Amino acid sequence: MKKFNTLYYLLFVLLIFGSFASMAQNDYGIKILGTVAIAFCILFSIHLISFINKENDKREKSNGFELASLIVLSGILTLRVFYIRFPFVELIFGTAGLLLIFVYINKLVRQYKLNEVKSSLMAGLVGLFHASIIFYLASMVLAAFIPSFSEPAGGAAFALLIAFVAIALLRRRSCCVVKKSQPLHL
Repeated sequence: MKKFNTLYYLLFVLLIFGSFASMAQNDYGIKILGTVAIAFCILFSIHLISFINKENDKREKSNGFELASLIVLSGILTLRVFYIRFPFVELIFGTAGLLLIFVYINKLVRQYKLNEVKSSLMAGLVGLFHASIIFYLASMVLAAFIPSFSEPAGGAAFALLIAFVAIALLRRRSCCVVKKSQPLHL
C-alpha cells in the first residue's frame, strides 16, 4: 500500500497543523483534527478490506488485528474530537488499545529475533522503538481506567523514544553493520 504514503504524509502534516491551531484556541483546529481522524479511519478501513481480500499466512493475521484496532481507535478519537459519547466507549477504546498492545509486543519479539542475527545494535533499536509505541498505547488505554499510571507510562514512552533517537544518531554507522559470522540474506 505504498500508494497511500503521500496521503499519510499529508494527514500527519494536517494533524500537526490542527494541533497547533487547536492549542492557539482557533475553532478550525478541532475541525481539522476531526477530519484527519476520519480520514485515518477510512484509510485503515481500505487497508483492512484489501488485507481481507488477499491470501494471508498465519504470521500476517496480526496485521488484520492491528488494522481493526486502528480503525476502532481512530473512529473513537474522531467521536471524542467532536464531543460525541456513547455507553461503554472507554471499554471499547481500552479493548482495542490492549489488542494493539499485544500485536506490538508480538511484533517486538519477532523483529528483535530477526534483527538480532544481523546486528545486536539494530535489534536493540527496534526493541526501543516498539517499546516506545507499547508504552504510549498503554498510556492512552490507562488514561480512562487508571489515570495515575497513565502519565508515567507516557513519560516512559517519551524517554524510550528519546533514547531510540539518541542512540540511532550517535551510532548510525555501526547500527547497520552485519555480524561477520552471519551472511546477510535480502
